[in-house]
Amino acid sequence: MAQNYADAKYGVDQIARMGPDLLVPTVNGAALEELARFKFFTDVKVKGIRARTAVAGKADASGYQVGVLHAGTATASIGNIVVGTASAGSWVDGTLSHDLVAADELYIQNITATDTQSGEITVQYQERFVV
Repeated sequence: MAQNYADAKYGVDQIARMGPDLLVPTVNGAALEELARFKFFTDVKVKGIRARTAVAGKADASGYQVGVLHAGTATASIGNIVVGTASAGSWVDGTLSHDLVAADELYIQNITATDTQSGEITVQYQERFVV
């Protein structure tokens, strides 16, 4: 029987905040500079991701790229949050729906080279309790 995330074997939606503080690229940070990681200890379904802007980026394409490290090896990007020049305090939703296995890590990179954009990232996910 196929499992789905409405099944009682899966936990309720949870929110994780990525990074110990605001995600801030280094001065003149290169494009795709890694800013944060979040590691899961059980199988999960990532259901959504959003960013709250602290300082706007320099370009309309500014934002964050989300990827997965599986067994320590990076895979392709699984989603983006384009923040652009949104004003401070703005919430921007990204599109992300991805199944991860225990020990996978999400990582966040800046999309464009920038030293101004900063913000916080939250990830919505559900844990799988039964294998």
